[in-house]
Amino acid sequence: MDILFRLDWEAVSGAVSYRISFADATGTGETVVTTTTSTYYDAAVDELIDKAFFVRSYDGTYYGTPVVIPYYAPLTRTKVRNMIREEFQDKDSTAYTWEDAELNQYIEAAIDKYAIHFPLKKELTLTTSLNVKTYKIYDTVVAVNRVEYIDDDNISRYLLYKPWKGGEELIADNDSYWKLGVYRNGPSRTRQFLGHYDFSKGNLLLDFNPSANESLVVRYASYYVKPRFDAVQLDIPEHDIELIVLYACGKAAVRVEKQDATLSRWDETGRRDDNPLIKLSTRYFNAFDQGVKDRLNKPHFMRRTRV
Repeated sequence: MDILFRLDWEAVSGAVSYRISFADATGTGETVVTTTTSTYYDAAVDELIDKAFFVRSYDGTYYGTPVVIPYYAPLTRTKVRNMIREEFQDKDSTAYTWEDAELNQYIEAAIDKYAIHFPLKKELTLTTSLNVKTYKIYDTVVAVNRVEYIDDDNISRYLLYKPWKGGEELIADNDSYWKLGVYRNGPSRTRQFLGHYDFSKGNLLLDFNPSANESLVVRYASYYVKPRFDAVQLDIPEHDIELIVLYACGKAAVRVEKQDATLSRWDETGRRDDNPLIKLSTRYFNAFDQGVKDRLNKPHFMRRTRV
């Protein structure tokens, strides 16, 4: 579906007009769109195809250096599915090897696999109720990373994670559980302790009785929302979409391998070295694993701290 994408650029001194062209991933070169005397233009673009627009000023004799304005198509399920089909050259819509519904399942599996390594980081603020120790978060939470308790005096107590062993819900006296730290800003900086938290089945659990109308700031890692419609934009970073495609391609190749198993010859050792699809799926999964390692091992800039 075509949408309008506004191109804006700075006016060039001496220019009498501007020529607008574009190029996309087809490799067919630039295509001239129009010539205008304005410094903006609403271009019609296919929302699923990346393009680069080139705006060249014209002074009546020569065209100037182009201003490049990129259009990045939103990362939708349709775009990812098309990338998978491009990888397998599965483009004949009258005879797809993998139907859309099947590829959608592999995309969802790839998103969940990606979330295990690179979960979505979120923050949520809950309001406490008097003596209530259980608070619902979300079922999509992978892990809770930090819980901050902020009271009416704006004192932050950072709770420590501790797996429940039983009996924590019976604790009623905060003073008997001086376990965790609080940092008070100002000249009278102090540190005192409050309690622990655990996370189970989408619930945040406390081992102390909180006061009413105070805050629990929860930082947590979450699974990504799975796309239920083709046009829904994914939360996956654009530079990591390759990992989604690689893992989904591996799953797609595995399905074909299973179908081929009844046709391939088995040798005496039970191996099927003559089936290239086995090696193909392995290459995709290995490429995914290597991509994860590369991202985890990339250098990070360290902030110098005072000791």
